[in-house]
Amino acid sequence: MLCKVTTIRAITANGVKVEKGMSVEVISQTSNFNNGKDREAMRQAFIRKYGIDVTKAMPSLTFFQIDVISH
Repeated sequence: MLCKVTTIRAITANGVKVEKGMSVEVISQTSNFNNGKDREAMRQAFIRKYGIDVTKAMPSLTFFQIDVISH
């Protein structure tokens, strides 16, 4: 399924600055990103689009809104 992952707050931590509203689209097996493969796909998508590793500043999924775009 195709999911849109959006940051829900701004934060600067561990040398990474993340702004509220940054988003990427990710192909995922689930909509909750509880497996390592989906989280890595999300991390790589943010690196490609923004050049930052969001998981360094936002290690928990509570920092993100995940919306399913299509199944």
